[in-house]
Amino acid sequence: MKTQKDTLRVFIRWCEAVDAVTPDLSMKVQPPSLAPGENARDVMLDTKQADAVIAYLEKYEHASLPTSPSSCCGTR
Repeated sequence: MKTQKDTLRVFIRWCEAVDAVTPDLSMKVQPPSLAPGENARDVMLDTKQADAVIAYLEKYEHASLPTSPSSCCGTR
């Protein structure tokens, strides 16, 4: 939840910069206070789930955007 609220606040700050929202709106988005380690997941995927994710990503990798500036601009 904290990460999502932080991301939302950054977006609202950008909206403030382009006068799309009222000034200081981002100050109303307050992230929750978390103890150290609370903003991390401790859930592990089992091997079958991990293999399924990898297979999916490999199948659809061709539809992904380029990952480096040189690959999108045609220069190497």
